[in-house]
Amino acid sequence: MGLLYWLAGFRTAGGEAFFMAVTYLGDEAAALALMLIVFWCMDKRMGYYMIYSTVFGLLCNQFLKSLFEIPRPWLRDPGFQAVEAAKATAGGYSFPSGHTATAAAVYGSMARYQKGTLFRAICFLLIGIVAFSRMYLGVHTPADVGVSLLVGTALVLLLYPLIERCGERQNGDKAGRRSFLYLQGAFLVCVLGLFVYLNLKGMPADPTLSEEELAHGAAAAMKNAWQILGMGLGILVSHAWDYFGKSFETRAVWWAQVLKVVLGLFLVVLVKEGLKAPLGALLGGHPAATAVRYFLVVVTAGLLWPLSFSFWGRLGKRRQETLA
Repeated sequence: MGLLYWLAGFRTAGGEAFFMAVTYLGDEAAALALMLIVFWCMDKRMGYYMIYSTVFGLLCNQFLKSLFEIPRPWLRDPGFQAVEAAKATAGGYSFPSGHTATAAAVYGSMARYQKGTLFRAICFLLIGIVAFSRMYLGVHTPADVGVSLLVGTALVLLLYPLIERCGERQNGDKAGRRSFLYLQGAFLVCVLGLFVYLNLKGMPADPTLSEEELAHGAAAAMKNAWQILGMGLGILVSHAWDYFGKSFETRAVWWAQVLKVVLGLFLVVLVKEGLKAPLGALLGGHPAATAVRYFLVVVTAGLLWPLSFSFWGRLGKRRQETLA
């Protein structure tokens, strides 16, 4: 807490605004948009690497949060004041930092996959500044961000050779297929294991929180459990379809890529937000509605929308043929 008090002494209105903007570089929405741009338009294998690194990091993050149940700095020390606007980005327990874990996974996997020194330096800078922003804003301690950096880095390094060995099914590489099945199997075990653990854990026992706050925290944990289950199953189905079934192509002329991204992101947001109320009503408010919704979001982004990519690829070719 000493470092947080020290950083709080340097807060200014401009600094708070700057680091509030910076902290969103580790937000799930920003990470998702970046991963989909890479996945849809640039390098599919790199996209899978970013996705698995991020979601494995999310699994570790949720497990550690639930295991240690460490409250936020302003709850642990009532005399400490976090930046009020930042509290909206700080739900649940404090340890470890979700924004830092996401930044370490997304930008760390990009740095590991690409070779340029300047590009890697930028990625490391982004990771560091997101981690620092969480402490400057007062929503995480050095231990929170430090452990997230260690876990994120370990996952990035461990997953890289496995992703590289997966290869493409069409190449007929048996070792690659085994690596793919190991990756899918490990991912499924972790997703189901966290889901069971969070469901069996029950209500936390924190004397610093009221019964209402404890109930809210338990409900949030259950929602996260179902959300991760839906996301995880969606990733498994989408990746298996691409690997064993219809593999999609990422290349297209630049203006077709722009249309692909804009319309694709709109479709993903439409599914995510548009199905929230109908599924909730259909399943009577059960948290399973969250799992179904996130499963459909991931399948839309990873399977259904890529079915249109052959069309976007032909658009550019037709335009070039017409001009010729």
